[in-house]
This record gives sequence, C-alpha cells and structure tokens, in this order.
Amino acid sequence: MDNIQYEGKINQILRDETRYACVSRNEVNLAYHKIDTRLEDMVYEGNIDKKTHDYLILVEKPKIPVIFRIPKIHINLKNPPFRPIVSADGSETTTLAKFVDTKVKHICVNKKVILKDSWDLLRELTSDLYTENLIFVTVDIADLFSSIPYSTGMNMFEEIVFKNSPLKTPLQVLDVANCCLTHVDMAYLANSLHSEHLVELDLSGHSVTELFPSTFFKLLNRASHTLKRLTLEECNIGDGQINMMILGLVSCRRLQEFRFIGNPISSRGLKRLFNMFIGLPQLQYVEFPVPRECYPDDVTYPLDETTLSSYDRNKYEDIRAELQLILVHANREDISVSTPLFGSFDPNIHETSYELGVGMLQSFKDALASFVTSLKNVN
Repeated sequence: MDNIQYEGKINQILRDETRYACVSRNEVNLAYHKIDTRLEDMVYEGNIDKKTHDYLILVEKPKIPVIFRIPKIHINLKNPPFRPIVSADGSETTTLAKFVDTKVKHICVNKKVILKDSWDLLRELTSDLYTENLIFVTVDIADLFSSIPYSTGMNMFEEIVFKNSPLKTPLQVLDVANCCLTHVDMAYLANSLHSEHLVELDLSGHSVTELFPSTFFKLLNRASHTLKRLTLEECNIGDGQINMMILGLVSCRRLQEFRFIGNPISSRGLKRLFNMFIGLPQLQYVEFPVPRECYPDDVTYPLDETTLSSYDRNKYEDIRAELQLILVHANREDISVSTPLFGSFDPNIHETSYELGVGMLQSFKDALASFVTSLKNVN
C-alpha cells in the first residue's frame, strides 16, 4: 500500500460523520481552557494538591493529537482494515493520561484476561491448558473504542475502580454531625463513589450552603437516587439559602425523612420548602425549626437551651397551621411534621432523644432513691 492509498483510506474514514466531527481551533482552545479551569477547581476542592496541579499543567505549548492507522494484514493482506491509533504525546492531556495510568494500571496488570503480547500468550499456554482437540478462536471487533459511548465507558471505568477499592461494600450510612468538616473532606465525600449509594446522611452542625455550596449540592445530586433520610440540623440555613436548598432537594425523589431544626428560617421560607415537599412522592416525616419571627430580633444562632424554648407559642401555632394547610390542599396529609426542640423525634418510642434521656435519668434517680430508702429500712 502506497502513501496515496493510505491517505485515501484515512480521509474516507474521517469523513464518517457518525464517528468524527470537524472542529475549529477556537473549539480546541475552549476545551483546553475547560481542562485548566477544572484542574484549578480540583485544587480548591481538595481533590489534588498544588504540586500535582503544577505537574498536570506542565505542557506549556500543547500539540494537537495526530491520528494514524495500522493496517491489519493478518485479516486481509490485499485490502487490510485499519486499526485507529491517536498519538497524544505532547498534547494537553499528556500528563493527565500519565497520572491516571499510574493510579489505575495496577487494577489490570494481574488480570488473567490481559495479554501484553504474543510472548505473554505463549507463557500462558502451559501444558495443562493444552488438549488434543484444542481450537484457537479470535474475535475481532471493528472500531471498538469509537463504538463505545463516552458515558457507558466512564460508568464501566468507575465500576471497575470501585470494585478494586479497599472498601468493597458501598457506604450507606454517613453521620458526620459536628465533626468540623473541611473543604477537603466535603470534596472527598462529594466525589467518592460511595456517595451514589448513601441511604442516610447527617451533616448537622456545618454551614454547608455557606462554606461548601458546590460540593454539598454535588453530594446531594450524586446521592439523590438512593437517599432516604437527610438531617441538616443547625446548619445556619436561612431564607437566603432556600433557593439553593430547593434545587438540591427536588431531585431526591426517594427521600422519606428530612430533619432541619435549629436553622434561622422564617415562615415565608418554610412555606416555600413545604410547597417543595409535596412534590417528593416518598416523603413521610419532616422536622422543621421554630420560625425565625417567633423569637426576639436580637437572638443569635445556634440557640442555647434557654432561648430555644422562649418563643411566641401563639405565633408558632398559627404558622404551623398554615404549613399544615399546604399539605392538606395538596392531599399530602401522609407527611407527618413536628418541631422537637431537643433532639430528633423517634417514632418507635414517640419521644425525642432528649426526652428519652431525661426519662432514663429520672428513672435512675427514682431507683437510686428507692434503693437508699430500702437500705435505711434494713438498718
């Protein structure tokens, strides 16, 4: 095959618009810019450190990758099909490819289905594999990589990485309430493969919408298909964050319980949330805070125990009735709502954790008093 025939075959292949598309230099530059921006975001989110970032952007004047094809003469000597090869050496993604390769190549190295070359095949063909009627069969897939949709390939890649991670079983319950989470921690949670399997999530005590807006909503989005119980108590969520909260929660179609007491939200903000709640088909239970206007104007959050119980009860009951009416008009009386001031309500014992603790403490005191009395009577 001479150069003219080779170039003709290459051009014929590249004209296949179902697999290839012409792009302008401007589109290429925009793609480079997206890569650089994403790498900067990864540093900010704590996914990579500054040293790694500097290595990944090491290519100062990237080249455009070059495609060429190797004739597969073992299939047809006279009119061989081509195997496409893209040489990306020196391109924008050169260092990225090397970085990813060092992180995942250990997964494939020891797989029995992987053969490096013909010599590797011969090493595998030991005497115990050979039989008298042994027949070699080869399967050739035309344009394998260009036939796999990008999303399908990425999903399979994530699945393989997950199966080879130290934690084999998906994490379903994550309680990190009042744990002083950092940007790095939230970035890890949001990007972890386990986030797609979460059933219960508690981030109480963290200003998630203020400190970690992007990673928090990414975490909610990734967990939206499995999340059933969400707790965001004392997260400093006010009326200014209601829009963001609605955007984050509206995709959580399997949510059954939502607790967000201790947040400075007014009745107006609560009404907007309740109008969103009626669209969550599996929601059964909601714990909402005492509306902000039921407290004096000069209170600060988080509220101490004395301030917490010093609210306008008449105003609270009026607002609660309005919120309940939203559910009634939408035929969602199946959603139970409450405002436990001290601890979360446990439907199995019909008490809050605080009330249960007080009850147990009182029972202990009574038992101790009875014991002391009995001792005195014996003496």
